Amino acid sequence: MSRCRLKILHVIQGMQETCGVSRFVAEIVRAQTNAAHRVLIATTMTCGYPAEGLDIRIVGGPEDLGFSPDVVHVHMLWNLYSHRFVAWCRANRIPYIISPHGTTSRWALMYKWWKKLPAWLLYQRRDVKCSAGLHVTSGREAGDVRRICAEKSICCATLGVRESDLNMPEDPLPRKDILFLGRIHPVKNLDGLLKAWERARPRGRLIIAGPDDVGHKAELASLAESMGLRIVDIVEKTGCNKKQIHGGMEVSPEVLCRLLDSADADVVFAGPVYSAAKDCLLDSSRFLVLPSHSENFGLVVVEALARGVPVIASDGTPWECLGGDEEIGRCGWHCRQSLDGLAEALQLAMKCDGTEYLSLCQNAVELARRRFTWRASAKKLVDFYRDIR
Repeated sequence: MSRCRLKILHVIQGMQETCGVSRFVAEIVRAQTNAAHRVLIATTMTCGYPAEGLDIRIVGGPEDLGFSPDVVHVHMLWNLYSHRFVAWCRANRIPYIISPHGTTSRWALMYKWWKKLPAWLLYQRRDVKCSAGLHVTSGREAGDVRRICAEKSICCATLGVRESDLNMPEDPLPRKDILFLGRIHPVKNLDGLLKAWERARPRGRLIIAGPDDVGHKAELASLAESMGLRIVDIVEKTGCNKKQIHGGMEVSPEVLCRLLDSADADVVFAGPVYSAAKDCLLDSSRFLVLPSHSENFGLVVVEALARGVPVIASDGTPWECLGGDEEIGRCGWHCRQSLDGLAEALQLAMKCDGTEYLSLCQNAVELARRRFTWRASAKKLVDFYRDIR
């Protein structure tokens, strides 16, 4: 087949800066555009997502695009927006692939299953089975996909970092806090993390940063109070509880650091953080913790590793994509998502002496540099597009 440049359309229902799927789409599109392909994103909203170098079209459906792609890449399941584009692809004989982005895991399928079952019977099953192939971000997700559609071609292309994101701090030893960074949602197992924190009682604070996705933060605050943990919520002081549709409402690193410095607590709710404020928060954290029940990849893990922050991750996250137990042990801990498993990992992490901790930090940056770049994943996907055309 000719190695000509492709016209590629990515479809995602909405772009949100704290969402790993949105980050995947944006960075893959940038990398594919830099490789001289013609690439568009169709979506319903951007929520102020940084759009430099992206051709984003806010449209209700494919008929509003005025674009004839060679291939369509649909992101996420269970929404009618994606289905509208898939039906258009079938009607016009345009090959399309689907990225489930974790929506086929056992946990995800069972969460609000009474909504998903009718969708599966009405349109979702056909959309998947008629696709030219599926994209996954880890071996674990490939297994999930095989359960529902064993015969489809699968491409595994991971999430990644830009080379410019790689940053080993000069002196990481003074860092004390443990950071959770992501959506505040039941799938993240934050209630389990709070219980483990109360049992382990590590030095430093637990910083919970991210948007309150389904009102779950109030439940967590109530749980923490019942266990006698001291809580400080700085969200209202930042004025950045939600990012506005047209941008803005981002807390600055200076304001965030000032508010955190004055927060005398066991648990701090920091609200959503973006861009420089997110980097600042990572750079000031001793460990990142991701205790999720289910995670198809967990971009925040790689973002933390790239900045020299070791990671504590539950067995609900696909650490096997990092290279197995040997790689895991060189830059963090892989633990059971149970109370005992999380508490033990927290205790082990905080017992690290200076030499051991510095080694973890250095190994983290090296692993991110060696295994995870957006350029490599974008090329793998383009090769897949060509194969299925």
